Amino acid sequence: MTSSSTPRSWRNRSRSRRREPTGLRLRYNKVPPTPKQAAFLALTCKEALYGGTVAGGKSVALMQAAMQFIDVPNYHAILFRRTLKQHKAADGLIALSKWMLADAKAAGLCDYNANDYTWTFRTNGEPSTLQF
Repeated sequence: MTSSSTPRSWRNRSRSRRREPTGLRLRYNKVPPTPKQAAFLALTCKEALYGGTVAGGKSVALMQAAMQFIDVPNYHAILFRRTLKQHKAADGLIALSKWMLADAKAAGLCDYNANDYTWTFRTNGEPSTLQF
């Protein structure tokens, strides 16, 4: 996905000058988390509620959370939406993942399989996956 086709909210955030919070595992992250996203990413509980307005950063936080441990061998994350159509939308999670992982894919660190909507990441052991 090119910069011109990147949704405005993602482009603007990638240019921000926010400092990355320390202690967070931000793998393949193109945008520093907002304070609300950083608080979400720092949670250690099994379930959390994260609400907010449209374009409030919930999808970016969800993607960042799913990728926190993607470098750990045999780690698997799956992201759900009500329909696959929501994932495939121009501003959906699949488009967001392609934008966030473009550099990692170019470097040969991961591959995307469009048939099963899965990213596979190379690790020091068994591969890790991110699936939609």
